[in-house]
Amino acid sequence: MHLPRHWVWRQFVPLVLLTVLLLVIIWSTRDEFSAKTEQKQSRVHYLAAWEKRMLNTRRLAQMPHLPNDETQAEDYQLVDHLNHEKNRDAFTFKVVNGSLRMEAEVAEIRALNATRMLQQAQVRRRMQKVCKERKPFSSLSKWEREYVLRHLIVDDKYQLLYCYVPKVGCANWKRVFNTLYGDVSNSDDIIKVDHKSMHFLSTYTEREIEYRLQNYFKFMFVRHPLDRLLSAYRNKFGEHFAMFEKRYGVYIVQNFRPNPPKSPKGDDVTFAEFLDYVASTKSEKLNEHWSPYLDLCEPCHVSYDFVGYYEDFDGDVNFILEALKLDDIVHYPKKQAYYKSLSKEEKLKFVHEVPNSTLKKLTKRLATDYKLFAYPVDSIDG
Repeated sequence: MHLPRHWVWRQFVPLVLLTVLLLVIIWSTRDEFSAKTEQKQSRVHYLAAWEKRMLNTRRLAQMPHLPNDETQAEDYQLVDHLNHEKNRDAFTFKVVNGSLRMEAEVAEIRALNATRMLQQAQVRRRMQKVCKERKPFSSLSKWEREYVLRHLIVDDKYQLLYCYVPKVGCANWKRVFNTLYGDVSNSDDIIKVDHKSMHFLSTYTEREIEYRLQNYFKFMFVRHPLDRLLSAYRNKFGEHFAMFEKRYGVYIVQNFRPNPPKSPKGDDVTFAEFLDYVASTKSEKLNEHWSPYLDLCEPCHVSYDFVGYYEDFDGDVNFILEALKLDDIVHYPKKQAYYKSLSKEEKLKFVHEVPNSTLKKLTKRLATDYKLFAYPVDSIDG
């Protein structure tokens, strides 16, 4: 049967036009689609890089202590990209740890943690510079070695080494370790910390000690040295602990007070006298609550993977627990209800009562602590 020519024209021309239109649309969106695909792949690449570098505990623990320029450049590129990610306008949702969160919020958290990672690299470089030449652990004297080993708490299950420093949140960190040990299910349930329940590195054999120092994740926390000493003074002498007054207070009054009484009780030690005592006493004679960081943790002989700061305590604590994938297992306890911190003005009142000569002597005594952790000698944090 012969079809009329006009009928064929009417049937097929629209189909051809529609096909051409679709081809034009596909061609015009090709570049945009390619760009979005490339952007998505780029985002996945950088976020995956962050996951690999931040959440893999072995990778984090084995990071070089003095990153080369190439590594630093890669870190800065990563931070720049993640900062761009968190500021983009389009928000999409994704599943993270079983819950829905905005991808931009996730990128922001990762960017902040990547920045913290850079800060830690700076801390390690500064420690390397101050220590000049990191000496082997075996070069420590018998007293130095035994002292630091008694302050390194071990968790073999999660491969952790924590150097506890009194007056820098160590009681709650011990509660965390009690929870990791399985002694309790909730770190908040521990009212009084049992120091004897800790697993200390000093109880291990030489071979076990060496292995853990080389392979475990090692961390410590610090605060402004003068701020820490004020906290120790207020706690042990301000709250009148009889043992400290009898053992240390009497000695301080007798040796660091002009015209001391014949039979001092040690219950009225001033902050200035206490600082004079710390500045003038050999390391072996100091109590751990006011021992220098250099003696407590030996940062020039132990290569710490992370140094947390009391001044950014919550952020650093959360970072460690998340980076080590422990945040779903344990949380850092809240401060005790009785704890009352001083304002900066209140702290300065204590410091202003101390003679400049004593402060200079103390600064000289703790010079390495100040330099190691970049604390200014003429300030005290609030």
